[in-house]
Amino acid sequence: MSTLNRGKNLERAHKIRQAEANDAFDFRWGEDELAHAEHCIYAQRGEAPCSQTYDPYPEGRDSAPADLTMYQGTGIGYLYGEDDTERFAWEFAGWTLRKDGSL
Repeated sequence: MSTLNRGKNLERAHKIRQAEANDAFDFRWGEDELAHAEHCIYAQRGEAPCSQTYDPYPEGRDSAPADLTMYQGTGIGYLYGEDDTERFAWEFAGWTLRKDGSL
């Protein structure tokens, strides 16, 4: 790959990451979720728009990952009932959480 192409690829990747960071900032601290949905970059790309609804058990309580070690020390670990994760519950402030695969 030529240096010119590599530079263009790096520049394009930087612009994408910057747009995603700006989108995340707007979603987190913007006016509200509905206003954000109108200009969400993920929705514009045909992907799922940003949402504050998270279902840790989309297929019911039995759908929790078999290996929870990747969630140790995180809010997701708290949702799955991992030990010593209560201090991470604040990560979900302002989020709508569904329990056991139900609304």
